[in-house]
Amino acid sequence: MEIKNYILETQDILTKIISNSKKRGYFPQAVLLNGELEMPVLDIAKFTAKSLLCENSDTACMECDSCKKI
Repeated sequence: MEIKNYILETQDILTKIISNSKKRGYFPQAVLLNGELEMPVLDIAKFTAKSLLCENSDTACMECDSCKKI
């Protein structure tokens, strides 16, 4: 499963945090990622960074220059 689909389907709170942060123009100082041992924490952290810097949409589009650089 692609990480974007995984996050959008299973991480509702993180998706809301990212969306609200982009609308308001700021991001919380810290976000705690918690889950099972098999949870791809590094991939989720990278997706969050991509989403915050993405030029095209609220979540990472994986196609713009900012998303590709991360």
